[in-house]
Order: sequence, then C-alpha cells, then structure tokens
Amino acid sequence: MGNAAQVSRELKYASTQVTKDLVLNLLEELVAATPIKTGWASVNWIAEIDEPRSSPVGSRLAISSTEQENGIAMVASGFTFGRTLFISNNVPYIVDLNNGSSPQARAGFVQTSIARSLSKYADVEIS
Repeated sequence: MGNAAQVSRELKYASTQVTKDLVLNLLEELVAATPIKTGWASVNWIAEIDEPRSSPVGSRLAISSTEQENGIAMVASGFTFGRTLFISNNVPYIVDLNNGSSPQARAGFVQTSIARSLSKYADVEIS
C-alpha cells in the first residue's frame, strides 16, 4: 500500500510541474505573439491561480508589467496540485487583435500560441 501512496505523490508532483511549465511557457508565447502598439495588450496576459482576472491592468497611457510579473511568480511558487490556473487578457480589443486587426500578427495568434505550447509537451514522460 505504501507504494501506491508514493506513486500518487510522484504523479501529483510531476503533473504540477508540467502544468506550471506549460502555463508559464504559454504565457511567454502569448506575450511574444501579441501585436504591440502601446504594449498594453502584451502586459495584460496575466496568470492567476483559482480565479481569472476580471479587469485589465493599467491603461494605454500607464503601462506596467508588475501584475504580469507577480502572476508569473505566483504560478512558479504558489501553484499546487488540485488548483486551477488561468491566463487572461482583459484589454477591450484583445479579441480584435486575435481576429487579425493588426498587421503585426496573423488572426488566431492566441490559438497558435496554445498549439505551439502544447506541442512542446506532447512527448512528456513521467519517470
């Protein structure tokens, strides 16, 4: 019976690490893929634990990456098995950007970023 408990702990640990890595990688992909005019959209990719962010941070005139950096730190140090991770972007025009309103990025850059991030974990083995 002790073996089952050990396996369970190892699976929880491994799945937690892979989930953290995946979310942090996806966040990096999204920031890099987001078209930049003022930078407001790219700094509004915010990772949260248990509940998504419901409003944008800053404004087009007051851009700060502090909340984004705090979200990264929170995921890296505070995420545990059984909790839910969210990445959100609440600038009012993020959907328009993803639909191709900027010549800087193709339509669907969010979906492409997700697919790119997931593909990096297609062959993950738990040892």
